[in-house]
Amino acid sequence: MVFCKTNVKALNPGFIKRMTLKRPYLRLKMAMSLDGRTALANGLSQWISGPDARRDVQLLRASSSAILSTADTVLADDASLNVRLGADELGQSVAVRQPVRIIIDSRLRLSGREKLFSLEGDVWIFTLQDIERHRDRFKGSKARVKLIQMDETESGISLQRLMEQLAAMEINEIHTECGPRLAGALLQQRLVDEMVIYMAPSLLGDQAAGLVDLGEISIMSDKVSLKFSDVRVVGQDIRLTAQVED
Repeated sequence: MVFCKTNVKALNPGFIKRMTLKRPYLRLKMAMSLDGRTALANGLSQWISGPDARRDVQLLRASSSAILSTADTVLADDASLNVRLGADELGQSVAVRQPVRIIIDSRLRLSGREKLFSLEGDVWIFTLQDIERHRDRFKGSKARVKLIQMDETESGISLQRLMEQLAAMEINEIHTECGPRLAGALLQQRLVDEMVIYMAPSLLGDQAAGLVDLGEISIMSDKVSLKFSDVRVVGQDIRLTAQVED
């Protein structure tokens, strides 16, 4: 019976997380150099990982209910945040289901002209702005855009409330691709269940951007502890998978 329960939990982590804790299962995907850097000091970050790792990320995206990112990431990279593999490449006979693209955009800086709006699928934008004033901005989009206004807190949009709302909207599993600030906030608030890190055989130097922004940790008990569950070579990179310990 224990074996069966373990298998069920492994096969349905998002549904179980949503039913028990009222939030989705959240995977944080990041790519870094061997010295733990994600972008050059001038902001350039494409491409740290190799083509095989990038294809592997597409498989992770395809397995998720939603892809979470920020307006910062979309504006910096003109990111599409979609699944770019076909059904044959994914090994399935049915059409590819695109995950919901969830964007945190507190100040509603996205114009509607970014690449992700030219692609079919759902885009949910969570903002602090009055959405009635901005609905027309996205009328010409090929994507189905939903604006969702959140209550403002001291830190802007409450990530905890965001996760609760996404669970209420029946989002089970979230694949997150973002910068170090959001990654650090999600980790600090214990909202990350799993980290998948692609480590490239390169060095970017100490002036380059770090992996996550956790602020200053002055005592060891405040560290974020992980437990590795898988380590494998993907093309020229190493993929590290780890669960975040409570």
